[in-house]
Amino acid sequence: TEDVLIKRVAIYQAGSISRSNLTNFNLYQGSTLLATTASLSSTDLATFDLTASPYTLPKDIARTFTVKADIAASAKPNDTIKFYADQTTDIYAVGATYGYGVQIDIGTSGTYNGSGTNFTTITVQGGQITVTTSGPATGNLAIGATDVNFLNFTVSPVVNAQIKILRV
Repeated sequence: TEDVLIKRVAIYQAGSISRSNLTNFNLYQGSTLLATTASLSSTDLATFDLTASPYTLPKDIARTFTVKADIAASAKPNDTIKFYADQTTDIYAVGATYGYGVQIDIGTSGTYNGSGTNFTTITVQGGQITVTTSGPATGNLAIGATDVNFLNFTVSPVVNAQIKILRV
C-alpha cells in the first residue's frame, strides 16, 4: 500500500565452494551499484547494508537485483556457488510513508530455501594454465649434433591440473 525502503539484503551461500574463494560482493539494481560487502560472514551470508542510502521500491513495481562477486583463482573446477534468501529477516525494509517494517515473503514449501527453484547455482569451470618459454638462447647448431636442446618451457597451473595432450 506504500513505497518501500529496502535497508538490508542478506543472501545465503550454500554451494560447495570455500567461502574464502568469494570476495568483493556488489549489489546492483540495473546498472546502479547499491551496496558492497567484502566477504561472506562465518554463517555464509553476504550482507548488504543500505541503511545510509535505502533503495526506494515504488508501490506495485517489481525490480530485479543482481549480485556480482570475484571468484578466487584457487577455486576448484566443479565447485558450486548457490545463493538464495534463506529467512524472512534476510531482507529488511520499511514503508516509506508510515515507517513500519514490511512483511517479507520469501516463499514457503521449499520455494526460497535452496531446495525449490528460486535460487541460482553456478558451477566453477576449469582453471588457468600458463606456459612460458625459458630458452635456450638463439644460436647455430652443428650438423650431425645429437641430443640437442630446442626448447625449455614451464607449465604453471593455478590449481592442480592433468595435462592429457601437449603439442609443441
